[in-house]
Amino acid sequence: MNIRLTILLVVLVVIIGALVGITQVLRNTTDNEPIGRLYSIARNDILNISMERKDSTIKFSKQDNQWVIVGDAGVDDVNVDGDRWSGIVFLLESPAIDKPVSRRDGEELDLGEFGLDPPVTKVGISNANSLVLEIYLGDSTPSRDGFYVKLAGKKNAYIINSSWADVVTRLITQPPYPLEETAKDSVPID
Repeated sequence: MNIRLTILLVVLVVIIGALVGITQVLRNTTDNEPIGRLYSIARNDILNISMERKDSTIKFSKQDNQWVIVGDAGVDDVNVDGDRWSGIVFLLESPAIDKPVSRRDGEELDLGEFGLDPPVTKVGISNANSLVLEIYLGDSTPSRDGFYVKLAGKKNAYIINSSWADVVTRLITQPPYPLEETAKDSVPID
């Protein structure tokens, strides 16, 4: 075989291999990377968290370096279960957003279409300066891998990872009461 033809074939195989490799890298990194943060607040600045979903409301407060579930009138505050609470403040300090929600040609968003007007869930965060940050959590995306989210007072909406939304929602549907509190209300299985 001619040496020129062999060199040409080797160069052609290297070029095709490089193009396939670059295409695979670009395909795998652009869809799943978070584009930024919904907001950012220092973990130590978060002192109160309130959540509303349908007819349920729950409030958490940091008192003497211990997080508690704030009781209603006549009900004492209860320490949270440390195992279930351990990463919650970390999750709430700076959640990553997957992508913005937008319409073509600058068309205005209908927030009701995404479960954001009115929101399905409201999460309120306050710090030492009583600065309240309110997060609206809406419906899940059609693919079920994210939820629609926006900040109160802002017009932009985003998609946030479903695992973040599931953990936050579970704080309302399954509050992190300590085990002894849960054991008092449970029925023994024989």
